Amino acid sequence: MSGSARTKRSLYMEWAKTRSQAKYNLATSGLIGVARAEFPLDLDELEITAPGNYGYAPLERRLAEHTGAPEECVVAAAGTSMANHLAMAALLDPGDEVLIEQPAYGPLLDVANYLGLRVKRLPRRFEARFAIGLEELQRAITTSTRLVVLTNLHNPSGAALSA
Repeated sequence: MSGSARTKRSLYMEWAKTRSQAKYNLATSGLIGVARAEFPLDLDELEITAPGNYGYAPLERRLAEHTGAPEECVVAAAGTSMANHLAMAALLDPGDEVLIEQPAYGPLLDVANYLGLRVKRLPRRFEARFAIGLEELQRAITTSTRLVVLTNLHNPSGAALSA
């Protein structure tokens, strides 16, 4: 980037996080707010992170141990949308081709567009119960395809990928 911040918005994420009036909002991934006075711990005793770390070091260390990955390769994200953004940003460059299912979870497309990727779509058809046609998938992947993005369970249909 040339020093200026990007200001593109995800209309879906903005609505899901700020506009819903649902009593039980299943579209959010955050925690219910708690007033500081109601918090059962002394905040001075609560270590969340240390200087220089990008996340909570004990969590990242434990994830590295659990997965066998080098600790410097572990990144904790504040939710799946952020994790998808970090993964695409790490793997792809502007202009790279990404194959994303259609229909798709809106923020996946938002991230791809934000990163300047060339989006190609893979249909998941209602009449096929949103299953992925293997031959159609093979045809869609070319030497230009750098990443294939699929959700399991499929969002928005809830259909599971078959083995």
